[in-house]
Amino acid sequence: MRDALAAHEQGGQDKPDETFADAGYISAPALEVAEAAGYVLTGPIPAPPHSGARFGSDAFEVDLPNRKATCPAGKLNSECSRITETKIQATYYYFAWSKADCIMCPLKDQCLSKTKRQPFRTLQVGDKHMLAQERRILCKTPEYQRRMQRRSGIEGTHSELARGYGIRRARYRGLEKTHLQMQSHQPLLHGA
Repeated sequence: MRDALAAHEQGGQDKPDETFADAGYISAPALEVAEAAGYVLTGPIPAPPHSGARFGSDAFEVDLPNRKATCPAGKLNSECSRITETKIQATYYYFAWSKADCIMCPLKDQCLSKTKRQPFRTLQVGDKHMLAQERRILCKTPEYQRRMQRRSGIEGTHSELARGYGIRRARYRGLEKTHLQMQSHQPLLHGA
């Protein structure tokens, strides 16, 4: 994304207020970078990894500044640890619930790991979990889904150009000849 913004500026174009992107480009760090750079990065954020039928991290209400998390049954965590991996510069929060809360819970079959024979629930999230959760909640709103229709049109046009006109591959070698190929596709790109 940074390279695309630099290309806009080098081409004498204004920085866009909003950039539409595929789910592969949307992550909590990318959203944070976009916000710091002064534009909105629009697109779906992938769902968090789920372990079989267990509740994923998106089913929990997490408040990182206060180190609190509420499970789907409404129980508050009993412990929270902050773990920083200096080698990869990542910070995680590890939440645990009490065994007494989990053992009698009606949702324990959806929450506890059967393979690990876990007596209580644990949850590990990254330091940007809340930012990702905000985007996941936003993606479910009708207004956001309406705005994403624009992205669907862009995806369809890109798919047509890639499949029908081979725009992903250059016919020629060298920057000047590749530029010539792009010039021949200009009527297609602008709908003429």
